[in-house]
Amino acid sequence: LSFAGAAAGYSVASAAVALGSVPFLLASRLPVGVAKQTVTATRAIIADITPPDARSAPLARLFAGCSLGYAVGPVLGGLLADYAGGASPLP
Repeated sequence: LSFAGAAAGYSVASAAVALGSVPFLLASRLPVGVAKQTVTATRAIIADITPPDARSAPLARLFAGCSLGYAVGPVLGGLLADYAGGASPLP
């Protein structure tokens, strides 16, 4: 569900850049923001179903995966945009 919401928001963002609409670009952040709340729900689910003495490892894997995504995602996106000849919405 998180990926679907993020994909929808980023698709709207790319359409906004193609149309040159800044309000449309700002509005595209709404589905992404709503979808990002699934990390909080996942953390709560892990805390609820895991015994307290074994809770640190699953939470560490969750946060490591999120941090890796934040670090690697922009790099891969930049390389893909450079390879595909994509334009930046920034001046």
